Amino acid sequence: MQQQDKPLNGKQELFCLEYIKDFNGTQAAKRAGYSPRTARSQGQRLLTKAVIHKRIAVLKADREAMVAKSGADVVRELWDTLRDAQAHDDRPSALRALELLGRHHGVFERDNEQRRNQLGMVIM
Repeated sequence: MQQQDKPLNGKQELFCLEYIKDFNGTQAAKRAGYSPRTARSQGQRLLTKAVIHKRIAVLKADREAMVAKSGADVVRELWDTLRDAQAHDDRPSALRALELLGRHHGVFERDNEQRRNQLGMVIM
Protein backbone atom coordinates (compact mmCIF):
# COMPACT_ATOMS: atom_id res chain seq x y z
CA MET A 1 0.00 0.00 0.00
CA GLN A 2 1.46 3.37 -1.00
CA GLN A 3 1.71 6.23 1.47
CA GLN A 4 -1.02 8.24 -0.28
CA ASP A 5 -3.44 5.28 -0.07
CA LYS A 6 -3.19 4.98 3.71
CA PRO A 7 -6.11 6.42 5.67
CA LEU A 8 -5.42 9.36 7.95
CA ASN A 9 -4.94 8.66 11.63
CA GLY A 10 -6.87 10.67 14.22
CA LYS A 11 -4.23 13.36 14.70
CA GLN A 12 -3.77 13.82 10.95
CA GLU A 13 -7.52 14.21 10.44
CA LEU A 14 -7.68 16.70 13.29
CA PHE A 15 -4.72 18.57 11.78
CA CYS A 16 -6.64 18.90 8.49
CA LEU A 17 -9.76 20.12 10.26
CA GLU A 18 -7.74 22.66 12.22
CA TYR A 19 -5.67 23.73 9.21
CA ILE A 20 -8.68 24.94 7.20
CA LYS A 21 -9.60 27.31 10.02
CA ASP A 22 -6.67 29.66 9.46
CA PHE A 23 -4.28 27.86 7.05
CA ASN A 24 -1.50 28.02 9.64
CA GLY A 25 0.34 24.69 9.83
CA THR A 26 2.05 25.40 13.14
CA GLN A 27 -1.12 26.45 14.94
CA ALA A 28 -3.09 23.57 13.38
CA ALA A 29 -0.47 21.10 14.61
CA LYS A 30 -0.65 22.54 18.14
CA ARG A 31 -4.45 22.40 18.17
CA ALA A 32 -4.35 18.84 16.82
CA GLY A 33 -2.29 17.73 19.79
CA TYR A 34 1.25 17.75 18.45
CA SER A 35 3.93 19.01 20.82
CA PRO A 36 4.18 22.82 20.86
CA ARG A 37 7.96 22.41 20.71
CA THR A 38 7.81 20.48 17.40
CA ALA A 39 4.56 21.88 16.00
CA ARG A 40 6.26 23.94 13.29
CA SER A 41 8.21 21.02 11.86
CA GLN A 42 5.22 18.67 12.25
CA GLY A 43 2.98 21.11 10.38
CA GLN A 44 5.52 21.46 7.57
CA ARG A 45 5.97 17.68 7.39
CA LEU A 46 2.24 17.01 7.30
CA LEU A 47 1.69 19.57 4.56
CA THR A 48 4.12 17.72 2.28
CA LYS A 49 1.97 14.57 2.28
CA ALA A 50 -0.32 14.06 -0.72
CA VAL A 51 -2.98 12.39 1.42
CA ILE A 52 -3.10 15.48 3.65
CA HIS A 53 -3.40 17.78 0.62
CA LYS A 54 -6.27 15.69 -0.75
CA ARG A 55 -8.14 15.77 2.57
CA ILE A 56 -7.65 19.53 2.94
CA ALA A 57 -8.95 20.05 -0.61
CA VAL A 58 -12.09 18.05 0.19
CA LEU A 59 -12.66 19.96 3.44
CA LYS A 60 -12.18 23.32 1.68
CA ALA A 61 -14.64 22.35 -1.06
CA ASP A 62 -17.20 21.24 1.54
CA ARG A 63 -16.81 24.52 3.42
CA GLU A 64 -17.13 26.61 0.26
CA ALA A 65 -20.28 24.74 -0.74
CA MET A 66 -21.78 25.28 2.71
CA VAL A 67 -20.96 29.01 2.63
CA ALA A 68 -22.41 29.40 -0.87
CA LYS A 69 -25.57 27.60 0.18
CA SER A 70 -26.02 29.67 3.30
CA GLY A 71 -25.38 32.85 1.28
CA ALA A 72 -28.09 31.85 -1.18
CA ASP A 73 -30.41 31.13 1.75
CA VAL A 74 -29.83 34.64 3.10
CA VAL A 75 -30.65 36.25 -0.26
CA ARG A 76 -33.77 34.10 -0.59
CA GLU A 77 -34.85 35.17 2.91
CA LEU A 78 -34.29 38.83 2.03
CA TRP A 79 -36.54 38.48 -1.01
CA ASP A 80 -39.22 36.85 1.17
CA THR A 81 -38.87 39.68 3.71
CA LEU A 82 -39.21 42.28 0.97
CA ARG A 83 -42.37 40.68 -0.43
CA ASP A 84 -43.89 40.32 3.02
CA ALA A 85 -43.04 43.93 3.93
CA GLN A 86 -44.57 45.21 0.69
CA ALA A 87 -47.72 43.13 1.23
CA HIS A 88 -48.15 44.63 4.71
CA ASP A 89 -47.15 48.15 3.64
CA ASP A 90 -44.16 48.06 6.01
CA ARG A 91 -42.01 50.61 4.21
CA PRO A 92 -39.03 50.66 6.63
CA SER A 93 -38.61 46.88 6.43
CA ALA A 94 -39.06 46.90 2.66
CA LEU A 95 -36.46 49.64 2.23
CA ARG A 96 -33.98 47.82 4.47
CA ALA A 97 -34.43 44.56 2.54
CA LEU A 98 -33.96 46.46 -0.73
CA GLU A 99 -30.82 48.10 0.61
CA LEU A 100 -29.31 44.78 1.65
CA LEU A 101 -30.21 43.16 -1.66
CA GLY A 102 -28.68 46.14 -3.49
CA ARG A 103 -25.47 45.78 -1.51
CA HIS A 104 -25.35 42.07 -2.25
CA HIS A 105 -25.70 42.70 -5.99
CA GLY A 106 -23.20 45.58 -5.97
CA VAL A 107 -25.73 48.21 -7.02
CA PHE A 108 -24.15 50.91 -4.90
CA GLU A 109 -20.52 50.22 -5.82
CA ARG A 110 -20.83 52.03 -9.13
CA ASP A 111 -22.46 55.01 -7.40
CA ASN A 112 -19.62 55.23 -4.90
CA GLU A 113 -17.04 54.99 -7.68
CA GLN A 114 -18.74 57.81 -9.57
CA ARG A 115 -18.82 59.91 -6.40
CA ARG A 116 -15.08 59.36 -5.82
CA ASN A 117 -14.38 60.37 -9.43
CA GLN A 118 -16.36 63.57 -9.00
CA LEU A 119 -14.36 64.42 -5.88
CA GLY A 120 -11.13 63.82 -7.78
CA MET A 121 -10.07 60.87 -5.64
CA VAL A 122 -7.63 58.34 -7.05
CA ILE A 123 -9.14 54.91 -7.67
CA MET A 124 -6.85 51.93 -7.67
